[in-house]
Amino acid sequence: MTGIGRKQRPFSTGFAASVLFLGLVQGGCTDGYSMLPQEVDITGEWRGEMVGRILQQGNTQHNNIALSLEQVGDQVRGTFTFLDGPILEAPVEGVVSGRKFTFRAETVVGDSCRVSVEASLIVAETGQSMIGEKRLEHCDGTAVGEMSVARLGGEWIPPEVQGIPEPPPPEPPGTQRPQ
Repeated sequence: MTGIGRKQRPFSTGFAASVLFLGLVQGGCTDGYSMLPQEVDITGEWRGEMVGRILQQGNTQHNNIALSLEQVGDQVRGTFTFLDGPILEAPVEGVVSGRKFTFRAETVVGDSCRVSVEASLIVAETGQSMIGEKRLEHCDGTAVGEMSVARLGGEWIPPEVQGIPEPPPPEPPGTQRPQ
C-alpha cells in the first residue's frame, strides 16, 4: 500500500484513450487530416490545374496554375499564378494543419475586377501532390470545383486518376443550346 490506505494501480490505457478522445473533441478537430502530426512541408514550386463550373452561367472553368510557396511553422505565404492567357499573379496566405493546406489568394485585374481563389487541399502521404476543393470568384461569376497540384520534380498524378472529372469539350461554333 502506498499513501493513505491505497494500492498503487498500473497506468490505465483506457483512461489515456478517453483523455485523448476528449482532447480531440474539445479541440474542435473535425477531420482525420488535421489530426495527423505536422510532418508536411509544402515549401517549393507546384504546378497543376483547377476545374469547376461557373455557377451563374453553368459553363465549365479550367485553368492551369502554379503555386510558389514558403512554409514557416504552420504559416504559408507565396504566389498563386494563372498560367493561361495573360499571366496573372496573386499573393497567397495560408495555413497547414496536419496534411490539410487551406489558403486564399486575391488580386485585382484592370480597374475593378477582383479575382480570388480559396482552396482546401489535402497533401498526399508522399508530400508530392495536393488535391481538394476550390472556389474561384471573378467578374464573370463564381466557379466551384477541384484543384490538383504536384510538386515540380515530384510525381504528377493526372486529375482523372485522382477523380477530378475532365471538363466537357467546347461546343462547336454555331451550336445552339435548347432554351
